[in-house]
This record gives sequence, C-alpha cells and structure tokens, in this order.
Amino acid sequence: MGAYLWPSGNMYFGNFLNNLKHGYGIDIAAQGYEFNNCPKARYYVGNFSNGVISGTGTCYDVSGTLIYYGEFKDSKPTGTYPSTGSYSAYKFQTIDYSNGDKYVGETYNGNRHGYGVYAWKDGRIWIGYWKDGVRSGQGIDIASNGVILIGYWDGDTRSDAPRVASGAPGKSASSSSSSSSSSSSSSSSSSSSSSNPVYSIANNDGSTMTFCFVCNGTGKSGCVACNGSGWLTFGYGMGATRTICRICGGTGGGLCNVCSGKGFIYTEAPKYTPPPVTITPVTPSYGSGGSGSSGSSRSTTRCTACNGTGQVFSSYHANYLSSDYAKTWCSICEKSMEPHYHKTCVSCDGKGYR
Repeated sequence: MGAYLWPSGNMYFGNFLNNLKHGYGIDIAAQGYEFNNCPKARYYVGNFSNGVISGTGTCYDVSGTLIYYGEFKDSKPTGTYPSTGSYSAYKFQTIDYSNGDKYVGETYNGNRHGYGVYAWKDGRIWIGYWKDGVRSGQGIDIASNGVILIGYWDGDTRSDAPRVASGAPGKSASSSSSSSSSSSSSSSSSSSSSSNPVYSIANNDGSTMTFCFVCNGTGKSGCVACNGSGWLTFGYGMGATRTICRICGGTGGGLCNVCSGKGFIYTEAPKYTPPPVTITPVTPSYGSGGSGSSGSSRSTTRCTACNGTGQVFSSYHANYLSSDYAKTWCSICEKSMEPHYHKTCVSCDGKGYR
C-alpha cells in the first residue's frame, strides 16, 4: 500500500502488487483529462487487478459528483453508464482544513466516508478507510520521519485484527463482485464466508504471523521514484532523456523494509511470567473440655503430600520446554523446575495438615 505520482500528473493511492495497481485504491487523472471508457470521470475509487480496473468501483466527475457505481472488467464499466442509483449523496472531495490538514477522498453527507487520504500539516499521512468521519478499517500510517505503521483502525485505536471496512458505497472494501441476492441459500452464505481472506495466523507457541499489506505479501518493495523500472525519464517525445534511477541504483527496488522480505510480519509470543503464589499459614483450632472426640486431645499431623503448603504440582506450562523459560526455584515443590501450575492438595483439602 502506498502512493505514486506520475510526471503526467496522474496520481494513485492504494495497494500495489509487483509494482502494479492491485487491490483497492484511488486513481486520479491529471487536470483536464478523463479515464478511457469512462466519459467525464476524473476520479476512480475501487478495485484493481494487475494494473487494470476490475471488480466493483465508483467514478466521480471533475466536481466530485458520483456518476457511476458498479462493476468493471478490463477497465470498462459493465453496467449502464452513467448511473448513480441511490448513491448520489457520495462525493469525492479535496478538503483543506483551517489547521493546515488536508483530506482527499470519498465523503458521504459531508463526512469523510469510504476511501481517502488524510495529510497532517506536520507531514504525516494516513491512507485507508473511513466511516462517519473517523478511520475505520485497513490503513497505513506514514509518519513524517518515514516510519510506517500498518493495521486496522477504529478511530484512533489500531489493531492487527482484520475488520470489515466501509469501502465503496454500499460495499465491503474487499468486495469485487456484485451484491448477493437476499434470497441466497444458507449453503451459499457459508461458502462465501469460508472464502474470506485470512490476514493473521496464530502459531502453537503463541507467536503470530500477520500478512504484510505494504508489499501485499510479496516481500518485495518497488522503488517509488522509478515505479520499479530502474530508470527515470525526463521530458516527452523526441526530447525525452533516460537515466538510471539514483534512488534505487537501477535495481527497481529491493526487499520490503516492513517485513524484511518475508511477506508477513512475525510477532513473538509474550514472555511467560509465573503467577505469584501466596501461602497463608493455617492455625488449627479445637474444641475445649476433656478428652474425647471433642476434647483437646485431638492431634494434627503436617500433610506429607504437600509439605504443609496446601498445594501440589498440577501441570507444566504449554511452552515449558522453550529455551525462553529457564528453571526457577519453586518453594512449593522445593526444587528448581520449568514453568508449571499448582492445584489444591486433595489429601488435606488445602489445609496443610491432617
């Protein structure tokens, strides 16, 4: 996920795959131009596949008015064009705020809603999904110093867990097909659910692997200066000159610096901290009077099963053999052991004596 500006003035914000527009994004034609096969359309928000418009998308004219929402194939609308349906309240706007911030993207009834780019005056940029004026769904936060943070947002709260984003009008952000009929059978609904992409995997040791949205799982990062070609072209026509890109040295890019070329982001399992154990001494009390079943002649014996602690060994921690966990002294078991748990001694019912 990122942004690219062509010398012609065209701009793109969204997902890339192998240096091609792929996934969801915003395509903006240069001033005075419109998209092929989409008359009067200057802004497109929707799905791409290997560099071409494919799937569900929305076209807006130069004023930001919605002129088409529907399906595309090979960058051509497959439905009636133009047609707005019931989505006329959606706009594409460039909003300059009084504090110096700026927003470029979709709005609904005047609020940031859909897909858009927000730029703070300090140079920080956020590209992603909005709902009712706040961030909602997948996005990428690029700090002014170049630090990249990806994930899913609910307002200003970030998480690694996928969520359904607001996306284009009336659609899920990841949708690339027409809306399903309300009469769909339960079996087809189950099939649709099972085909949803998985963005995070939990390993048995507690670690997680999260899909890298910066490189779309490829592990590669194309140079933003030359768009992965390794060359920079200046000028047009016969007067154009071509030179090796000094940013990437002509390589066209390298490994993704977010996932280090793996295609996923690995998060280690949290370190195990044994729970604190508190032992409360128990002082037995007896009835008063002479000898007999209720007299003070009753004797007590320290429980040998638990050594008077009232607790005994229960089980080892799931990762007790991991090199991360060293043996430590256990005052209950009275020896050095790997991480483990205790339970109430059944011999003395936890009293420590019998």
